[in-house]
Amino acid sequence: MKERPILFSGPMVRAIIDGRKTQTRRMVKPQPVWVGEPSVPFRTADADPKGIIPCPYGAVGGRLWVRETWGLMSYHDTTDWCGGSIKAVPECELRERYLVEHAANWKLPSESACWRHPVSMPRWASRITLEIVSIRVERVQEISEEDAKKEGVTITEYYAMSRHPYRSAFIDLWTSIHGGNWDANPWVWVVEFRRVEK
Repeated sequence: MKERPILFSGPMVRAIIDGRKTQTRRMVKPQPVWVGEPSVPFRTADADPKGIIPCPYGAVGGRLWVRETWGLMSYHDTTDWCGGSIKAVPECELRERYLVEHAANWKLPSESACWRHPVSMPRWASRITLEIVSIRVERVQEISEEDAKKEGVTITEYYAMSRHPYRSAFIDLWTSIHGGNWDANPWVWVVEFRRVEK
């Protein structure tokens, strides 16, 4: 079974761990001009008649491993690091992995963890694995209140006053990530998942 990486921010990782986040929306790239059946690849604007955009996250039953802010700690470090993924392994093993993986942006740890960008996280350091339950495509503005809740957004007192608090919170989250893209109403992959317990 092929596993693919997927990046999540700290708040979204916590929402997955808490069981509040079971969906994610990611923009289709490039944006299609023609849409077939739901969860079927799409034609691109510049493709020949057979040109398609396959879902980069896989298919139903496939697995995704979560990339998040992470770090390495030395074997003797007993500091309690919260909110990140820390892999405690012997120093000699760290050095061996460093040499094998040629990760130029790593610094070997001494007695404390060095936090790393999610993009640099290797598979062995990931603590969360997700199984894809369903995949479909829709316009981002089509999100329902129920699906917005599955996106794991946090409802503050500000959103609680809204008629659709989860959808309002999701719109703000989307805008904070993609800027004014909400108004463009792009096509998005809607990936629904469940956490695989280790």
